[in-house]
Amino acid sequence: MQGLLNAAPSLERQPAIILGFFVGARLFDCVQMKWENVRPELGVIAYSQTKGKKDVIVPMHFHVIEHLNYLSQFNADGLLCPTLAKRVSGGRNGLSGAFKKIVLRAGIDPGIVDGKGVRKFTKRTFHSLRHSFTSALANAGVSEEVRMKLTGHTSKPVHHTYTQLELDTPKNAVKSLSSFA
Repeated sequence: MQGLLNAAPSLERQPAIILGFFVGARLFDCVQMKWENVRPELGVIAYSQTKGKKDVIVPMHFHVIEHLNYLSQFNADGLLCPTLAKRVSGGRNGLSGAFKKIVLRAGIDPGIVDGKGVRKFTKRTFHSLRHSFTSALANAGVSEEVRMKLTGHTSKPVHHTYTQLELDTPKNAVKSLSSFA
C-alpha cells in the first residue's frame, strides 16, 4: 500500500488510493467523493455508490483519518480529488491507465494476461484495491454479513469472487477445533 502511495505522482491521487483500499470504494466513487461524505463526528465515510445506488457507511480507518486531516490543510471543500473527478475513468489515458502507471512505478507486477484475440488485460487494476479491502476483512475474521454491508454487495456469489483467504486463515480455523475428549 505504501509503495502505491509513494508512486502516486501527486498528492491528489493518494486519497483515491486510500479510499479504494480502506473504504473499498470503486474508482469512480473515490474520485467523486466529497468532503461532505466525510463525517468525522461519527468517524465514518457515508456515500451513495454509483453502481447499484446503494448507500454505504464505512468506519474510517486511522490511516484514512490521518490522510484526510493532512489533506484538509490544503482544501476542505467540495471534492476530495477535484482534478481527477474531471477525468474519464476507463481507457489507457483515463484514470484506470493512470493507476496502471502507478502500479508499475511502485514496482508491482500488473498481472497482464492474454484476452481473446490481440487484447491484453491487466489483473491488478484500481478495482484490485476493493478486492484487497474485502479479503483483508475476511482474513481478519470479519463476518461475511459485515463485509457485504461495507462493500454494498447484495449477492453472496459476487461477494465470494472478491474474497481471497490467506492460508493462515483456514489453518487457524482448523487449529481452533477442540481436541478429542
